[in-house]
Amino acid sequence: MRAAKGLTQSNVASEIKITASAFAKIERGESDISISRIEAIANVFDLSASEIINQADLIYKTNANSLAKNYSELEHIKNEINRLNKMVESLTERVRKIER
Repeated sequence: MRAAKGLTQSNVASEIKITASAFAKIERGESDISISRIEAIANVFDLSASEIINQADLIYKTNANSLAKNYSELEHIKNEINRLNKMVESLTERVRKIER
């Protein structure tokens, strides 16, 4: 929302009277915030506190789904690598037998 409105972290931080680094932690989900802080952020975007919370919840769920998908893809890649390693081991053993 911030970027869509053309605002920087410093812009929003200044509006809600915190440092840009503190606001960055809020954006990254590294900092718990109070209802009054949520309301202050909501005011910057002309939204209600519940709309801000719903947006944050949607973003969290989207990110969680994306992470789950990435994990699933990584597991598939890991299994494929293991399968290929077994093939290489088998072929290497065959070559050794032929060389003897």
